Amino acid sequence: MAVPCNAAGRDCIDKAHRSPFLKGMRKTLIAIAALLLGSAILNLGSGLLGTALALRMAVAEFPVIVAGAITSGYYVGYWLGVFWAYRLLAGVGYIRAYAALASIFSATTLMLPFFVAPEPWGAVRFVHGFCIAGLAVCSESWLNERTVNENRGRIFSLYMIVIYIAQGGGQLLLLVPDSSGFGLFAISAALLSLALVPVAGTRRTVAPTPNPPSRLGLRDLWNVSPVGVAGALSSGLILGAFYGLMPYFAEEAGLGTAGTSRLMAAAIIGGLLFQWPLGRLSDRTDRRYVLLGVLLVTFLIGMVAAAALLVPGLAGHVPTMLLVLAPVLGAAIFTIYPLGAAHTNDSVDSAHVVSASAGLILAYGTGAIAGPAAAAVMMMAIGPAGLFVFFAMAGLLVAAFTLWRIGQRAAPPLEDREPFHAAARTAPPTAGIVPLAEPTTDNVTPPTEPGGAAPREATDWQI
Repeated sequence: MAVPCNAAGRDCIDKAHRSPFLKGMRKTLIAIAALLLGSAILNLGSGLLGTALALRMAVAEFPVIVAGAITSGYYVGYWLGVFWAYRLLAGVGYIRAYAALASIFSATTLMLPFFVAPEPWGAVRFVHGFCIAGLAVCSESWLNERTVNENRGRIFSLYMIVIYIAQGGGQLLLLVPDSSGFGLFAISAALLSLALVPVAGTRRTVAPTPNPPSRLGLRDLWNVSPVGVAGALSSGLILGAFYGLMPYFAEEAGLGTAGTSRLMAAAIIGGLLFQWPLGRLSDRTDRRYVLLGVLLVTFLIGMVAAAALLVPGLAGHVPTMLLVLAPVLGAAIFTIYPLGAAHTNDSVDSAHVVSASAGLILAYGTGAIAGPAAAAVMMMAIGPAGLFVFFAMAGLLVAAFTLWRIGQRAAPPLEDREPFHAAARTAPPTAGIVPLAEPTTDNVTPPTEPGGAAPREATDWQI
């Protein structure tokens, strides 16, 4: 039965059609509320930790190449954790795996201020990378289990928004006074421990088990979507260097803790705000043109920032200029991966979405391992401006490749595409390592890309 139009003259809405969807969304949101809260607290702590650690490396006068190597070690741990953490989840289940990984993350964080040296910090960051990969697998598996095709995109978008806001908020915690050098690490560890509380308060009765994934090798994925693979690789190169070395650069450039906090927060929030409009634009045209645009913006911002740092007369304006450019830089670098992933999903058969997602993660992880070390070498060669030169060159190379590929192959028809979905900031979602299956009793499964799993009945969660 249709309801009457309201006084504002809005279109009438068929209540009978809308009500089941809204009820389903409400039930899903209630079921994942604990996870969203836990993820927010976790990313608040990890966002603070990553930037505080990079600042401390600069203050402790670690050579920039050492800072880059420690950051690369984090991504080595992440890369391995994406594939190995699944075994832990399959053996002990969501809740205990989440609790174990978050506890290790928190405990090792407290070790950092007691052992201020490259070797122990490199080892700890390797462990952190492994833990965050397992936590991401756990979180996204949970989300995929609790959603169906009709609401999966909205739920994952909400999840990404929560992560972006928490990461941005973590940067602002740098402003907390910490004369001892221990306080920020203690706050990070406390937040990582508190992230356990909402998740540990859940009780689940049923869990899914994995099916063997379809096989799509990296070479096959390259043949299907070379632009998607190149985009994932460049995203890893740039974001790995951004998170690991931007705070180090800011300290070396004299921005101080407050300036670093604002710079990082502005870039992350810029990435959040532009995800949806750029994604919607890519839904209406060849996604490669939008990807080309953000890569060229990365190049231009990188060259402008590098020039300002290298020209003596502009030195006094650098802090203000960086704060102005940061949201635009964030809008570009944080949308490279989701645009590349969306283009890839447009091109692969639905049976291979899982394997394609895993291949993109592999490409991203490879880039994230190499990016900090390569950017550090550039900074050693030409100074702090080398970080922005690295951003510019990485963006330009993939932009040139994308432009060439546009001339080689037509885009998939609009009617054959999947809608754009936002992807994560520090690393892409660990989605797609193992496909979902029908619920059984004891095991757990990592997620698939939104829209890639067949609809199924959700199991019961109680909070």
